Amino acid sequence: MNKITFNPNNLKEMQNIMKTYGNSSELFCGENEKGESATISISPDRITVVTTQSNRWSRINTYYSDGTVEETYEK
Repeated sequence: MNKITFNPNNLKEMQNIMKTYGNSSELFCGENEKGESATISISPDRITVVTTQSNRWSRINTYYSDGTVEETYEK
């Protein structure tokens, strides 16, 4: 399995990931820097990261190829 690592403050890096993996149906799983579980789905125009936080909430960050960012939470 490929390892996906990215800096959400680096748009060029994220655009390259979207270009490289955007047509993949693969869901990437791992951990963030705090050790929380995370899944990453990649489309040609966005990267969506769902993090299961230690407080049992899920944080959903969506990074679009134009630089727009959304952050929502679910319990």
